[in-house]
Amino acid sequence: MAPSTPAATQAQLEALLNFMEGNRDLARGLLRGADGRMRSKRLWEDLCNSLNALGGCTKSVEQWQRVWADRKHLAKKAAGAARRSASATGGGPSDAPNLSSVELRILSIMGDGFGEPQTEARVPAFPLRSNVHTPVGLLPDPAATTPTRTVADNPPAPSIARRARRVSRHLPADPARSRIIQVEELRLEAEMERNEHLRKIHESNIEIKSAIVDLCNLVRQYMTRNN
Repeated sequence: MAPSTPAATQAQLEALLNFMEGNRDLARGLLRGADGRMRSKRLWEDLCNSLNALGGCTKSVEQWQRVWADRKHLAKKAAGAARRSASATGGGPSDAPNLSSVELRILSIMGDGFGEPQTEARVPAFPLRSNVHTPVGLLPDPAATTPTRTVADNPPAPSIARRARRVSRHLPADPARSRIIQVEELRLEAEMERNEHLRKIHESNIEIKSAIVDLCNLVRQYMTRNN
């Protein structure tokens, strides 16, 4: 397994967020079709070059795509924890960790509904992905689904992003959260590289199997001609 690259610096994360705020279709995976995929590929290459030029860690396009995917996952997870904590306290003070400024910006980029439960069959703010990991920007077009929205007895609660902003605006961010995010980012990146290694082994096994089948066919043809 190839060694993991160092975690992104604060300057690189800031530049990543600024870029995604200016290219929300890319951030939300909405660049579809042949033209959309070409534009997505070009934007990711430009972003990769810009981030690597800032110093700190140097990553490939696929690795920067994984950083963005991991950050979205962690922001969504933190938003869910804040929502569950607020529900458990009946609207009182939440005991969940405060959302960081990075998490709040990601929730804002992804839009209302990102990180909220899909129990009411609402259309997700971010298209659902296949279970098989493929780098962001190289993904095939997801099948867009538009389920019928059910009518709830009560009006939907305010977006978790808006509620989190109100709660966290006057509260300091947890200084340990940055370290936790870095550790999680490195773990997920190592897992991605391990899966890539296993994929290559699987492809090699398929090639070996195909070669054996071809060899058996040649032997069979040879035996047939000589009998």
